[in-house]
Amino acid sequence: EAAKSYTTAQDLQDLGKDDEAIAHYEKAVEIDPGFGRAYSGWALSAFKLGRTDEANALWDKALMYMDTMTERERMRTLGLYYSVVTRNYPKAIESYAALVAKYPADDAAHNNLAVLNFFMLDFNAALAEGQKVLQVYPNVAIYRGNYALYAMYAGDFETAVAEARKLLESEPGYFNVWLPIAIHALSSGDTETARQAYESMQATGE
Repeated sequence: EAAKSYTTAQDLQDLGKDDEAIAHYEKAVEIDPGFGRAYSGWALSAFKLGRTDEANALWDKALMYMDTMTERERMRTLGLYYSVVTRNYPKAIESYAALVAKYPADDAAHNNLAVLNFFMLDFNAALAEGQKVLQVYPNVAIYRGNYALYAMYAGDFETAVAEARKLLESEPGYFNVWLPIAIHALSSGDTETARQAYESMQATGE
């Protein structure tokens, strides 16, 4: 039951529904108080929602239960910890690169390498890493959404818009990908299309 709640939380987190994900992470640790990965997932969602104190307390819990994790889970957790808590991006990149070397199909490692290269302002590297994770996991919304954003920042508007529209067909509520559509329109002076994109983004909710 704890694993089921954790998996549901992960799926919701991938869709950007962090409030809903947290409820399932919370249920997972109620059932299994030593579920270290559930604490780290909960911490990430809390961090994304700006609930810093809550996230920090949860990271303490996750690190406390590192011995309950597999080697792969520990590597993932440490990479995430360096990324969002200590903000030591080179160390985080090192951790995820080691994880990819050992587990080449690890989606979280590829995705987070892309995110970290983005944080380091290496948009072409982020785009390349984002493409790798999509080749293995083409149906995960957050990976396609991120890829569209990397393409936008790398100046590849054609790819950005194509990927954004592809994602919106299956996930119309995925608001982030209206941004590359708007920016592409603005770059060509089409303010009306940009306005429509922002209005469509607004319509998905707060």
